[in-house]
Amino acid sequence: PLYGIAVASKHSFGESMQAAAETRLKLDDRPRILAVAAGSPAEKAGLLPGDEILRVGAVAVEPGEEAHRAVVERLREGGMGRTRLELGGKHPRTVTMRPVPACDYRVALLPRGNVNAYTNGRTITVTKGMMWFARDDGDLALVLSHEVAHNILGHTNPLAVAFVEKKRREADADYLGLYIMARAGYRIDQAPAFWRRVAAAFPQLIDESDSHPVMPYRFVALRKAGDEIRRRRAAGLPLDPERIESLGISHAVE
Repeated sequence: PLYGIAVASKHSFGESMQAAAETRLKLDDRPRILAVAAGSPAEKAGLLPGDEILRVGAVAVEPGEEAHRAVVERLREGGMGRTRLELGGKHPRTVTMRPVPACDYRVALLPRGNVNAYTNGRTITVTKGMMWFARDDGDLALVLSHEVAHNILGHTNPLAVAFVEKKRREADADYLGLYIMARAGYRIDQAPAFWRRVAAAFPQLIDESDSHPVMPYRFVALRKAGDEIRRRRAAGLPLDPERIESLGISHAVE
């Protein structure tokens, strides 16, 4: 169940960052709404950044180190039914929301300078270096879509690791990821340009890689996938991948 809110207290951050969280984000021991996603159930219910969460349903939320986690768990336990929140802060009030279904993948930012992103099947991790490298939300959407594709295809499953060659898994994630990106409403024509920038920054990847397809192959494959998506759009067809059955792990996880 997705409500479209980020909940945090100062304890959501490591000890070295808590003073900054108090000063810059105005956080303390109490769980507050840090951000609200556009078009989400939370936005439609009128939730605002800074709202303090006092009660989820009939259960009061006590301030403390685990308060923000308690809010998230209680929201998850509520399933797809309506949930009532009692809010404090500048505008005390009670609101009711019904969540929408969403993929159960979390996204984490890793404070490392290398340009990388990866997934373990549940959490997609993006490095600070990748955030610097991505020029806009479209670049970041391309990276995240690729990792979501790995999750959907079961590429963290031991069977995939054992039976599907690594470069094949990466090529399939490129293909399916572009469809995911398109279905999310992002422009897909910038995908080849992003990987060209990667190639320019890391020229060793142009001709050889132990784990990923070489860059010229990725450019061509992404262009073909983009042409396929554009043909389906022009014909009024749903954006369903045409070769989903041939993707690497589809047979191995069954």
